[in-house]
Amino acid sequence: MTLLPEEAKKFVEDLWFTYFKTRTADAMINKFIGKISEDFVLIGTGAYEFRIGLQAAKEAIEKEIVESEGIYFDITDEWYGVQQITDNVCVVFGGFALKEKSLDKRNLFSDVDCRFSVVCCKKEQGICLSHVHMSVPNIFQTSGEYFPKFL
Repeated sequence: MTLLPEEAKKFVEDLWFTYFKTRTADAMINKFIGKISEDFVLIGTGAYEFRIGLQAAKEAIEKEIVESEGIYFDITDEWYGVQQITDNVCVVFGGFALKEKSLDKRNLFSDVDCRFSVVCCKKEQGICLSHVHMSVPNIFQTSGEYFPKFL
């Protein structure tokens, strides 16, 4: 039971498409909740976006989808890499840009540059998500700096 890098990459591409473009709790839960490990860890871009366990992940997804109803994104500048850890574990990493496509023509739009790493495991029931970490680059950090000099 080997997890191939191509199948892990496709799984993560589908995850982001469902999460950022479909934007419904049912789509996320039906497609991915059954594929999240019990010991799942989620580290999001917000200061309080840290969840451990399947139940905490499910609650966070449901709350976030309701809170951001009507907000959809275009995904551009996608890039993906895969690091094979064992025969049945891969880390998919990469980045993309999100451009909000608001249906209600709000005055405030969200454009975000995201980076991510996702640990995928191959189990009897298929691919499972074990860990998701998302980050947003610090806009004050310049090329060649390890820590921004301006805050």
